[in-house]
Order: sequence, then structure tokens, then C-alpha cells
Amino acid sequence: MNKLLSFRSFRIVMACLLLLAFSVPATVSASNLGDRLTIGSSFAKGDYLASQDGRFAAIWQNDGNFVIYQNGSSIWSTSTNNSSAISFKFEPTGKLVMYTYGGSYQYVYQYAYRYGFNPTTLQYEYYWGWDWDYIWVTNYSTQQPLWLTDTASWIPTHHGSGLPANTTGDTLVMQNDGNLVLYNTTLTNTYYPNSWIPVWASNTGGR
Repeated sequence: MNKLLSFRSFRIVMACLLLLAFSVPATVSASNLGDRLTIGSSFAKGDYLASQDGRFAAIWQNDGNFVIYQNGSSIWSTSTNNSSAISFKFEPTGKLVMYTYGGSYQYVYQYAYRYGFNPTTLQYEYYWGWDWDYIWVTNYSTQQPLWLTDTASWIPTHHGSGLPANTTGDTLVMQNDGNLVLYNTTLTNTYYPNSWIPVWASNTGGR
């Protein structure tokens, strides 16, 4: 009897596992990209940069938000959650750019639930009817920037006139101090004689 029960239990467990395997939707596995990203690379949702000491991680989440975490607590983000972000690339222009689908606001004649003058009842009320609405129309064949590393604003604030505002970056690093920094690793100047000039940062260092 015990053997029979054990065999039945085994079959039940296996059936449940198979059912679970086929019922759970497949997800894109996250990848640890190391502590840096270079031009031509990109993030897939779930990918992350991790500081060498392991205390900080910058992850592009499934909701579209790019977030820096310190030991599991968020300390900075792009505030792009629930934004229909579709790609995140380190462009040849030296900027990281997050994209969403293109589109524009347009007047569209549509049937909808609305409040206004109902031509049928001749009263102002909520009703279903046709009218022109100014709405966002998505163009799935195009992409447009949703967020980017704004080097043109960051450079004058941190370098003054000592560095051209159009200086590009080539390496993004998640540092051990908690700062996510975009560097130009080829140029040199008075303050950075050995290159590695920062051109943008999350300003979350010193932790």
C-alpha cells in the first residue's frame, strides 16, 4: 500500500510540474553585463550593470524604467516606468538613448463615451456618440527618443566652459561609489590629463 501511494504521489507531482511548466509564460532572462557598457551595445529588459563590489546595480526593468539600486533599494531612476519603452541603446553619437514607438497627436473622428451636448436628446450629459477627439496616435513603424543621457546640460554644469558641451561619451560605468558615469576615455584636458573625462552621471556618488 505504501509503495502504491508513493507511486501515485510521484505521478501527481510530475503532472503538476508539467502543467506548471506549460502554463507559466516564457520571460527574457536577465543578463549581468559587468560594470560597464560601450558604444554599440544595448540593454535588453532585465539586463543590468553591477558595480565591482556588488553593492550597486543599474537595471533596465520590464516596466521600462532604468533604475539604480543600492543593496536592493532604489536610489535613482529615469522615471520611464509604464512608458512603452521598446529599446535602450548606446548610440554612435555617444549617448544612451531609450526609445518608444513614434506617433503624434491628431484629431480623430471616433465613437466614444463622452460628456457634452447630445444632439439626440438636446441636453448636456454623458452619452455614447461620434465626435472629433484630439488623441495620441501611435506609429508602430517608427521610434522616437523617450530618455537619453543629456550630456549637453550636464557638461556645462560640471565642467563650466572647460569642456565643449557636445563632447561625446564612449563608456558607461556602474561605479563602486554608487555613481553611474558616462566617460570619454580618449580625450584629455588640464583637469583630466589621463583621459576618462566624465560627460554625464546620475549624480549618486559618495555612498
